[in-house]
Amino acid sequence: AALSTLSVIFFFLAFRPPRRLLTRWRKGEQSSYLAQVAEREPEERGWLAAEDLLDGVSRCIGGSLSLVARPTENGSDQLIIRAATDRALVGLMFSAQDLPARVQNHNRPQRGGPEDCGPVLSSVLARYGTSVLAAPLVADAKSWGIVVTVHTRPPLFPDDDLAMLVQLGRSAATAFDHAALIIARREQVHLEADARVRDLESRVGLMLDSIKDYAMLVLDQEGVVAAWHVGAQEVFGYTREQITQASGAALFDITPSEFGAWLLEAATQGKAEREVTCRRPDGRSFRGVTTIRPLVVGAGAPPGFVVVTRDVTERRNLEERLNHGQKMQAIGQLAGGVAHDFNNLLTAIIGYADWLERDMAGDPRAGQVAEIQRAAERAADLTRQLLAFSRRQVVQPASTDLSRLVRDLLPMVRRLIGQRIEIVDATSALASPVMGDRSQLEQVVVNLVLNARDAMPDGGRITIRTADVQFDGDMGGAEADRCHVLLEVADTGAGMDADTRRRAFEPFFTTKAVGSGTGLGLATVYGTVQQMGGLIEVESEPNRGSVFRLYLPHATEPAHAHPRPAPATEMTGCETLLLIEDDDALRNYLVHVLEGHGYHVIEAGGAEAALTVTEEEVQALDLVISDVTMPGMSGPEVVAELAQLRPGLPALYISGTAGEAGTAGSGSGTPGPMLQKPFSSTDLLTKVRQILSVG
Repeated sequence: AALSTLSVIFFFLAFRPPRRLLTRWRKGEQSSYLAQVAEREPEERGWLAAEDLLDGVSRCIGGSLSLVARPTENGSDQLIIRAATDRALVGLMFSAQDLPARVQNHNRPQRGGPEDCGPVLSSVLARYGTSVLAAPLVADAKSWGIVVTVHTRPPLFPDDDLAMLVQLGRSAATAFDHAALIIARREQVHLEADARVRDLESRVGLMLDSIKDYAMLVLDQEGVVAAWHVGAQEVFGYTREQITQASGAALFDITPSEFGAWLLEAATQGKAEREVTCRRPDGRSFRGVTTIRPLVVGAGAPPGFVVVTRDVTERRNLEERLNHGQKMQAIGQLAGGVAHDFNNLLTAIIGYADWLERDMAGDPRAGQVAEIQRAAERAADLTRQLLAFSRRQVVQPASTDLSRLVRDLLPMVRRLIGQRIEIVDATSALASPVMGDRSQLEQVVVNLVLNARDAMPDGGRITIRTADVQFDGDMGGAEADRCHVLLEVADTGAGMDADTRRRAFEPFFTTKAVGSGTGLGLATVYGTVQQMGGLIEVESEPNRGSVFRLYLPHATEPAHAHPRPAPATEMTGCETLLLIEDDDALRNYLVHVLEGHGYHVIEAGGAEAALTVTEEEVQALDLVISDVTMPGMSGPEVVAELAQLRPGLPALYISGTAGEAGTAGSGSGTPGPMLQKPFSSTDLLTKVRQILSVG
């Protein structure tokens, strides 16, 4: 191309063609040059703009030397040659003086000789010719440097050459400008992306530091703690300084080899989750569910693991208590079922014993019958305690001598607590009884004693005291002017601190090991005392035992000694009764008692048999005596069916539990006429006579 250009120039010099032909040729070369440059990407065009400019100058203007010089930095008078047809000149620095200064500072093309270009540049250019043309590299008023050509002799049309040089310089400057804009924009995007990443990292860091229910940490490839967030400090108790650069195995109650296998599983499977015992620096432990995942990193970044641990100790404790409570509920249901069936047998035993007692009046063997009665009554007390334990005892508030109740309960309580603990009976004669359900009061005493027993695993002493007390003004409220009965249970056990005392009566709160208690014993005591309108206080200190004091209001009527009801003046009758009872022994006894006192009895072994009674027999009925719970249908349901044939048919229900009693009630839930098992023949005959007399 250079040879062709020189040939053309020689042709022009020799034959001096018209100026318009030279201009047309230059325009063609310029167009070809611009088309070639336009094929490149803008950024590549900027990188090669200086080289492309030299090519364009050689094609359109010629000359023995062409060079492109740019400032060493923005606004500087120091220029450096970035490209030249003589590559030995690339990198040469010089000051913009004289002709180069006028081009650089005023953005105007200039022509002259090498001597007009300053001391450094003039000595260089003088070796290539005598005529110099220079033009600025300007785009949008921004100067990017200068382009210089040297000719061995003055050009034929110097003004046209300068104009072409200006156009070529402007094209190169535009390329520089576009490339700079692209680079600046890319740099801005990078800066904005970096700012977003830093902002995201800051936000994520703040978010992680605000999460204190989860421990979040990062391990390196060897399992050493590399990052430790605030949540991890809250859960594990280690500070960042204590744990950083330590092995993560120290956080868990496992061996280093087990921890290594855990990390290997996470690396190969993508996730490894386990529930293990975790350790705090003070030696305390907790149950934690820990998930380990491989750390996702970019190329060249060091691998590692992300660890998230959640403390599930409280949740597991609640689950254990729930399971224990469900077991206790199942035991209670079993105890209630046994007591229900046993009550049927006791009803027959007590009834026949009463029968024998009346028939053997004056007989020497009557004492033996009395022993049978006492044994049956003790058995009835046992079933009542079983029903109270299973929460299926019918609540029957009555005036109760608290001291007598405690003394009656002590033999059973001593069997419960074992021989290593001594029970001291400090009860005293009371001036007044309390109003409460006997089974609930028994449960209160038992719960307090068992709580004291659990506080003395190595043995000790429990003192139970009762006394009449008069509140002074310190007790506060309306209760301060009332007389109360004090029930005090004191032990020599481990005692409680202030926080435990404050929470002692909270449901499900317990200091016992998991699975050793439901946390409901003292809560039940508190609820019963509140229901009775009483007060409760606790006095305790660590290693100094505990004292529970219950203040129960006096009853307004004398205590019931539970005497056997006096026989009614008239216990016989001639009415027709329908007896529905699925227990054969109890049904036979009841039939024997009722028929022995003049009643006509139609017996049915269950609900199905009762519904097969003829319409004529139903019309003749005066009373239905039915067990509440039977296979198929309940007693109230059977009575309702019979009442459709005999409206207003009265009924007497016999029941063994509170749940059964509720089914015998009306829509309001109040039980109808009912006998609680076990009952005597006198109780039965008296109740039947009362109902029939009202009817």
